[in-house]
Amino acid sequence: MQTLFNFKDKDYPFSIKNKIQGKLYSKPEDFVVIELDGSDDNTGSEYIEYTLDKKNISTFDAVTDIAKRLNIDSKLIKYSGLKDTYAITSQKITLPKQHMIDCIKAKNYTIKDPKYVKSERRIGGLWGNSFQIAVRDIKNISEAKDVMVNFKRMISTSIPNYYGHQRFGVRQNGHRIGLELLKRNYERATKIFLTETGNENRSVTDARLKILKHWGDWRKCQKFICKHDTMVNELIVIRHLIEKPQDFANAMRLNPLCSIFIQSYSSYVYNIVLKEVVKKDFKIKQIPLLGYKIKKFHPLISDMYRKILIEDKITSDMYYNEKYPEFSYEGREKDAFYIVEKPDYIIQKNTMILKFSLPKGTYANLFLELFISNTNHKKKLN
Repeated sequence: MQTLFNFKDKDYPFSIKNKIQGKLYSKPEDFVVIELDGSDDNTGSEYIEYTLDKKNISTFDAVTDIAKRLNIDSKLIKYSGLKDTYAITSQKITLPKQHMIDCIKAKNYTIKDPKYVKSERRIGGLWGNSFQIAVRDIKNISEAKDVMVNFKRMISTSIPNYYGHQRFGVRQNGHRIGLELLKRNYERATKIFLTETGNENRSVTDARLKILKHWGDWRKCQKFICKHDTMVNELIVIRHLIEKPQDFANAMRLNPLCSIFIQSYSSYVYNIVLKEVVKKDFKIKQIPLLGYKIKKFHPLISDMYRKILIEDKITSDMYYNEKYPEFSYEGREKDAFYIVEKPDYIIQKNTMILKFSLPKGTYANLFLELFISNTNHKKKLN
């Protein structure tokens, strides 16, 4: 398996040598995301739809907390996509109508504006997202203006639609967990999930190292993580292993992230193929995300997929898991390139406010990296 790569100018059909030098993500208010609905008329009465407004919390964590408050399975709460954590975001979620409440106002989120709808939200069921982003403490405003003039001309053409680093989790190992799940190496997948660390604080890192040292003593492992709010999913897995010490498959099935891990591997392969497509200037509109329904590939990229699958000892059929359907993924076609909609900006002293819209499945942080060099080293969306 190849390592995740950092994106460079050569991975794009254009490059900007002199980027804007400024601070991104200085505070949540600097990164505002609003979901743009792409669904048809959804008038009905089977589900309740809410607006979820959140700040400094991931979609996963907000949904988990909502489920806990309502005493329901988090899988009953549906949404169209994950929104950034260190940001202010707004999106729609749905619940079965029997779980209707007026609203919830928590520390980092609110759900409000309930209304009846005929169908629940689904991943990808949106057009995209609109963004308003502040770049602060710009070092040279005159150069920044020149960059924006050139950049607005460049983005009138298509931009490669890579998956961003957040697709693979804070520890950048989601695709590796997914690969082991596909191979039915359930204990190996569980060990990577529970013990590998990276980009985490010292306390969480120490907890993971202790779990590795005491692997199999699940009651002791539970004590290492029960005080960490960020290790809720790890606690779910370990509590199952306390009851059934060798049942790693079902322990991971209970993990709300299990399907994301499978898709992370497909995303990893997609990025590798797209990088080659850009390098060789192939005219391809869509690239497959591997799954059990993906059987044919464009002639220009079929050899790329064959090489990766042989190297990782994977076949498309392994994406179908009859015994554990949570580890299945049918795959789909993903647009290889995208167009930025309604790009605009204003400058206020040494701060630039950027406004633009991106279609679903695109990553704003990768788009920003094309023309901004973030000097706020404490806050980077990697």
